[in-house]
Amino acid sequence: MLVINGSPGELIHWANKATLLTVVIILLLTIFWFIFRRSIIENGMRLLWLGKWILAVGWFAGFVIVYFAYGRPGFYGERLFVILKDQADVSRAAGIVDDQVRREFVYHTLVKKADESQSELRKTLERWRVPYKPYYLVNALEVQGGPLIRWWLQTRSEVDRVLDSPVLRPLPRAAIPVRGFETKPESPDWNLKLIGADQVWELGIRGSGIVIGQSDSGVQGNHPEVADSYRGRDGNQNYNWFDPWNGTAYPTDISGHGTHTLGTIVGNSVGVAPDASWIGCVNLARNLGNPALYLDCWQFMLAPFPQSGNPFKDGKPAMGAHILNNSWGCPVVEGCDAGVYLSAVKALRAAGVFVVVSAGNAGYSGCGSVKD
Repeated sequence: MLVINGSPGELIHWANKATLLTVVIILLLTIFWFIFRRSIIENGMRLLWLGKWILAVGWFAGFVIVYFAYGRPGFYGERLFVILKDQADVSRAAGIVDDQVRREFVYHTLVKKADESQSELRKTLERWRVPYKPYYLVNALEVQGGPLIRWWLQTRSEVDRVLDSPVLRPLPRAAIPVRGFETKPESPDWNLKLIGADQVWELGIRGSGIVIGQSDSGVQGNHPEVADSYRGRDGNQNYNWFDPWNGTAYPTDISGHGTHTLGTIVGNSVGVAPDASWIGCVNLARNLGNPALYLDCWQFMLAPFPQSGNPFKDGKPAMGAHILNNSWGCPVVEGCDAGVYLSAVKALRAAGVFVVVSAGNAGYSGCGSVKD
């Protein structure tokens, strides 16, 4: 946690400020007590009572300063990721030869299954005024609720399991975007030569006609390595960019990780397939996500929709990505279990989408040590 939230302007930055301010308040109150304790004791109970009140007020004032000046006051609630037992069967897609027809079939089958199997649960949640968001790529809902709602959901016959879907408390101020400092290479980097990418380019194969779906911290849309390969470079962001975190209207990246990984794929100087195009989605703007946020982006990649559109009604599978890059994981701390996306990956593969997932950052001990 210290590593992934330790960048300037992130969680640890504000926690350190709040801690420092708390220490200062404690020191000031301690100094006050030692300066005036003899006078308080000598002048009896009345001054002792006054001193206690001053200390109490000081502690309260310090708390108020820390809470309101360095935090984001309010109750943000708990969120639950509710996976239903009845997942859509898209196996018939294997017999469909036409790529676009296959994608359409998978999309509409998934949406129909979710609408039908979730209907009673949605009605009950609406009757109780419990906020929720439905999903179709995994037949699931994200529900805002605590332990009592969780217990009730777990008793329902259509529910398979209930996972956490934690959300980071908002930052007091937006973090400062990370900026790069490297110059572009004059010739292909060693990693491209190692996998033989330069030899494939000589055959005229550079990714032309392929759409990459990038789900990550975002993308710096004006970066010289990737700007000209963005499918929405003509100014139309609909169906090309989606940010469920911050609602940005144009490709944006605070941490730089998404720009880095996309550059490895389509970068003009550093990419494997520099002639491919890309669409983007933000699933971990602050380096910690949850099951629902990751699924938001995968649904957008299968069937993109307008920025203010409804994934269930406005998705266009014909505009979806051919290959999905996923340089992220969803550990237990983010609410996931090992099988949370199994049905999603099966559906994406059935639709003809190639799902690429990183092996994590372990594996330094040789064969057999990769754990993700």
